[in-house]
Amino acid sequence: MNKYLKTKKYITVHHLLTHTSGLSQNLEHYLYDEVTKSDMIKQALTSKLNTSPGEQYRYSNIGYNLLGAIIEKVTGDEWEKYIRTTLLLPAGLENTGFRGVSYQPNSLAINYGRDANFIQRMFSITPKTRSVDHSLAHYYKKPGPRWAMEGAGSFMSNTNDMFKWYLALREGKLISAKSWQLITSKHIHENDAQTSHYGYGWAIDSNSRGDKRITHNGSNGYSFAVFNYYPELDGFVFIGSNNIDDFPEQLMAKLDELVITPLIN
Repeated sequence: MNKYLKTKKYITVHHLLTHTSGLSQNLEHYLYDEVTKSDMIKQALTSKLNTSPGEQYRYSNIGYNLLGAIIEKVTGDEWEKYIRTTLLLPAGLENTGFRGVSYQPNSLAINYGRDANFIQRMFSITPKTRSVDHSLAHYYKKPGPRWAMEGAGSFMSNTNDMFKWYLALREGKLISAKSWQLITSKHIHENDAQTSHYGYGWAIDSNSRGDKRITHNGSNGYSFAVFNYYPELDGFVFIGSNNIDDFPEQLMAKLDELVITPLIN
């Protein structure tokens, strides 16, 4: 019998957590379109698998949409409320969330981007950076379910909360040592060279010096953030930008290196 069968009934929570379910990356809807949970589940279950469950790493936001739905099924609570109550607030993260935080619009960073129009794409013209409003503008203007985002993203935070998150993780305040070991284990390689692996919601790799790094980044197409945790050095670097098109990647990589170097010497 074939070890990998290309059918959704063999998808497990482990597969969803490690992006090995075979599901596509995104729903058919645009990120900010109104999509109900039932419509999201229907789309996920009727979609075609790209690979058999457990066979290969392929990043899937749909998988994490489903994990959000599973939290609600198991706990009987709204997924964001459950995460805030059991994880974020006990760690002191009062400004991290989606709908569960009462953000003042003037406290939210404005997103910027270089969205090219048809003519600019045709002639390879670089457009000027323009404001595209803050990340919750769509929700404030028209509240409603958006399960293309739920579970897979949509959370906003700031540097202070991210530092508190790091402290909570390193001090073992939120989960047991056994669970921490499980979520930071190398479950599946992300690339053919096998230099980067995926745990449960994290990538595990090494920097240029070979220091173990637990990392993840995220973006809505405009804002961008990256979280780098070096457990063996007890080092943490968090970088955020509200303009991914002009993100100084080389400079930020150098900054990461400069921050970590004193921890080694």
